Amino acid sequence: MAAYFGEVREIPSRAVDDDEEVDVELPTVYFDLPEFSDITQLPSYDTVICATGLAPTVFLESYLISKEHRILGYIKLNPVSTPEAEFLGLDYRRQSHVVGKLCYDEANRTLVCVSEKEVPNESAAEIAQYFVELSGSKTLECLVITSLPISQYKSAKTSELSLPILRQLKTVSEGQVGDIPTLETPNTLSGLGAALLTECEVRGLKACLIAQYYDTIDSDTVSKLEPCLNVERLKKVAKRPVEQGRHNIQQLLRQSKIDRGNMYF
Repeated sequence: MAAYFGEVREIPSRAVDDDEEVDVELPTVYFDLPEFSDITQLPSYDTVICATGLAPTVFLESYLISKEHRILGYIKLNPVSTPEAEFLGLDYRRQSHVVGKLCYDEANRTLVCVSEKEVPNESAAEIAQYFVELSGSKTLECLVITSLPISQYKSAKTSELSLPILRQLKTVSEGQVGDIPTLETPNTLSGLGAALLTECEVRGLKACLIAQYYDTIDSDTVSKLEPCLNVERLKKVAKRPVEQGRHNIQQLLRQSKIDRGNMYF
């Protein structure tokens, strides 16, 4: 029988019986908070500043985070096991590893999250919900800085752009945020940053997401995030001089690439 356009036909699989349940192991994300017996014991805050991706993480580490910030804990990932890893004796790689770090600026009641590795989409919405609900603030404000390769940016004028480029998305209740252009359709975002922006939109909170599209990650790429320093909620907590921040970029970026196993810089 022919299947016409718009008609859906079920195709039986030889690999899995229709009545057979398939258990798919998903990676799990959890909070590792050494000083707290429960996540609800985190100190309250009025602002969340979140960086996802290598360049935004190095940016906040260079310009914002200092020894004065209290490290509350870490976001960790339990990776899934695969038959190939078990067969090759590589199952030891299943040990949990750090995805993000949580810092606290007590003077400004600000929670800072840096996540060089992206949180799995399956856990992003739940973590974003935690960030909002645990703040203890009805006027919470959020700023997210994220980065994506330019190949994910949809535009007919990509070849004419000077890379890297910055674009922003914000909630309805958010006001003017600097001179950064708005992200054009049909571009979409995902991950922890997008989940946090969505959570704030649903709750009527002020939030802005700044996305950087890049072709390569180097010190110039990181420093091109400096317009973010003009956003008030980051401006009030980033006290480090710009020149000092730029100086820190080289060292932090190099160390990050070493940690990732990259031999060439």
